[in-house]
Formats: sequence, structure tokens, C-alpha cells
Amino acid sequence: MDVAAYRAEAEAFSALLARSSQRFYSGREAALDLAPLYARYARLFDRKAVDALRARAAASGEDADQRLLAFAVDGHTARETAATETELARREGAATLRVDGADVPYTGAAAAQAAAADPARRARIEAARLELLVSELNPLHRERLELTHAVSRALGWPSHRARCEALTGVDLAGLGGEANTLLRLTRPRLEEITGAALAHAAGVSRDRVRRCDLPRLRRAPALDALFPPERLLGALAATLAGLRLDDGARPAIMLDADARPGKSARAFCAGVGVPGEVHLVVAPGGGRDDYAALLHEAGHAHHLAGTDPALGIESRRLGDPAVGEAFGFCFERLVSDPHWLDRRLGLSSAAAAGVAVHARAVRLLDVRRHAAKLGHELALHDAPADLDAIAGEYSRALGEATGVPWPRAPFLADVDPNFYTAAYLRGWALEAQLTTVLHERYGALWFEDPHAGAFLRELWWDGQRHDAETLHARLGAGRLDLTVLAGRPEGGGGFTPARARWR
Repeated sequence: MDVAAYRAEAEAFSALLARSSQRFYSGREAALDLAPLYARYARLFDRKAVDALRARAAASGEDADQRLLAFAVDGHTARETAATETELARREGAATLRVDGADVPYTGAAAAQAAAADPARRARIEAARLELLVSELNPLHRERLELTHAVSRALGWPSHRARCEALTGVDLAGLGGEANTLLRLTRPRLEEITGAALAHAAGVSRDRVRRCDLPRLRRAPALDALFPPERLLGALAATLAGLRLDDGARPAIMLDADARPGKSARAFCAGVGVPGEVHLVVAPGGGRDDYAALLHEAGHAHHLAGTDPALGIESRRLGDPAVGEAFGFCFERLVSDPHWLDRRLGLSSAAAAGVAVHARAVRLLDVRRHAAKLGHELALHDAPADLDAIAGEYSRALGEATGVPWPRAPFLADVDPNFYTAAYLRGWALEAQLTTVLHERYGALWFEDPHAGAFLRELWWDGQRHDAETLHARLGAGRLDLTVLAGRPEGGGGFTPARARWR
């Protein structure tokens, strides 16, 4: 195999894939049809390419070769599941829920729940959504799962979990054990930290809070006055200025803040060219959640745009996603930092304390939910024998993790591709150390210190050359361990738009 030619084609494919997504989700294109792109680059993902890269990775033992292999395997799987994925996306996009005499888009159900002050309306949206999920979408989710498992077995792995462990080097089973310990250690404070916030957001007594009320908690309309839409972009610009990240060294970041029909309501980042062309797309809204989403995506954007252009595709595009998530979480954490809230939005200490209480509840629920999801995904992807039993365990585990009754129906839809749930959890653990270092070296106002900006640039220059465990060690810590989050119930951050849905 001509590996140099393969890298060049992989780079071209990745750029076109990112551009297609960027244009669709920014409202510049009416449809997202990736089938022609995969057909054009089919040779990247055929069995011949997978086998050649597998042999090369086995012979060299190099991380770069392992990452190219993972790219080929994931593309091979995407090609094999393309028809099912396309039909699933078509049905989700076309589906509407009839609620209170009006249509609610299926894909906008969580947003509609977040906007609904009436808890009974949120429950009706939930009932309609779950009914459609069971009747129309779950058969396709199951088909996609079975196809993915079949591909992993056909390529020689005993299970999809074994495949993901082999390709990423992450001990998922061990991580699952740490996630269980994290759940046990944080369980005693769950009600203390989340109970009142859940009841207040839902507008019902604590014992009546349900899953359908969680989007309302995340949306936090009561905090809207503290996070006005007209200050959103200015708060980001002032933060970048304080770190001296606005000095022209990041011309590759293209901010799209224009209103446009069809544009994603939440901010997102698209690395079309890494580091040469990175799009930061935002529909300037207001509210704490929109501020958090923009700061998170800005962390991603500056990481990508700050990457050494001389690095190969393996270190610019194909590395450990937990590293990028850590930088996103680091910036996102500022939205609940009292010093940042004072300096950027002029909030009083009392107002900032209220924001912190809300953020602490949301973040603990996020961390615990993903810890429980990891256990569910391990069971689902490790030669499952009884899907009905797995659905029941999913409902029990997620309900225990969040403290609210959890339905069985989303047990197939509420699954991140290739254990991306693990990347979030590892990203949170890495972010905890990164934020600690920033505070220790540059103080509570690190976001106004150009030296802190220079330190971040040094880290970003390596792109994704290092995995989360290696970077964690470089930051002066020992082994990366999820249980560090048990001592920081306020730690962590939110999620990127494409993966933030309460399914």
C-alpha cells in the first residue's frame, strides 16, 4: 500500500465531509447527502485497505498506523450501515409529533420540552416521542446495531467492544469499573445537589420530576436575564482578548454568527482544514446553555486552529477525541466561574452563586448519566444475548444515576458511536487536571493572563498527537482516573450539539 497516497486521500475525504456538515448545519445547504462522497472515496474503506493497514499497524506498533486503521475500519462500517443510517435520518427528519393539536418535529422534541413551562405538556411530548421511537425508529436502531456488530465480527474481533478497545487502546472494561465507582462515590450527594434544582426547573414537587423535565433544567429560563443574547459574542471576544488569542494568530477560525433559516440553534465547530480552515458557527441566542455551548465550541476551534500544520493527518484529525473535549470543557467551565461572570457579564456574587448552584446540578447529572451510559453500552456491545433484559437494565441504571424514572424505549437510540461516551468521561477527567494547573499557575483570573494563553497554545500545537492519558501525565498528574470527578461534583461541562440530545 502507498501510505502517503492513502493519507492524502483521507485528508481530502475528511475535509469534504466536514465541509458538507458545516454547510448543512449552518443552513447553507438544504440537505445532507453523504452517499456520493463515500462512493467517491470507497477505496479508502474497502476490505483490501483495511487488511493492508491492519498488517502495517501490527508490524510497526506505531500509534499513527493504528489511527489510520481505525479511520479505515470506521469508514468501512459507515459504508456497510449507510442505507440504514440514511433511512433512519430520513424518518427522524420527517417525523412529527401531534401534541395539543399542533405538530412538533421529532428532532425538536427536547427543545420543545425545554421551552414548555407546563409540566403536563412536557409529559405529553415525551409520550408521543417514545411512542414514535418504539413503533418506527427502534427497528432501524436495532438493524444498525446488528450490522455494526456483524462488521466487527467479520473483521475478526469477537465483539464491537473488543474492536473499539483494540483500535483506540482504551481499556473500556476497566473504564467501566471506574465509572461504577464514580457512581457509587457521588450517589450520597445526588439529591443534595440536584433535588431542589430539578423541582424548581420542572415546576413540580421533587417526587413528580421525570426525564421529560431534564431539558427544562438544562435550558434554565430563570437565568436568561443574566445571559443576554446581545452580550454573547462580546463575552467570547473579551475572553480571547484576555488570553491574547485575538492577536491575528488564529485567522483560520471563521466565525459565522449570521441569522439563517435552517441553521443549528446550538453552536458547533467544523474543522474543514486543520489547522487552516475552522468554522465556529453560532446562532446568537441567549441563556446560560447557549453561552456554555459557544465557549465549549470555541475551545474546540482554538485547539484545531492551533495545531502544528506539519503534523500528519494522524495527529491533526485522527487522535483521541477526549483531548479535544477537555479543551472544550475547560472553556465551558468559565460560564459558571464567579470571576468570569463578574468580569465578563458584571454579575453580582449573589447572582453568580445562583448560576453555580444550577451548573453544579446539571454537571453532576451529566457526569452520572454518562457513567451509567458507559455501563449500558458495554453490555450492549459485548455479544448481547437478551436485548429485553438490557433495556430493563438501561432503565434501572439511568434512573438510579439521575434520580428520576427513566423509560426503556431509548435504550438503542441513547448510544454514542464507538463508545464516544468514554471520550466525554475521560475528557472531563483530563479537564479537571488542566483547570487545576491553570489556576495554580495563573490564578483565579487565568482567563485574563496572556501567559495562560501561551501555555494553551503550547498544548494545542501538538494537536491530537498525545492521548488523554499522556497529556494528563504531562500536566503533572498520575494515572487518569474517572474517580477524580467524585471530588468535584461541580466539575465538567456540557456537550456538543450533535450529541447533547435527551433521546
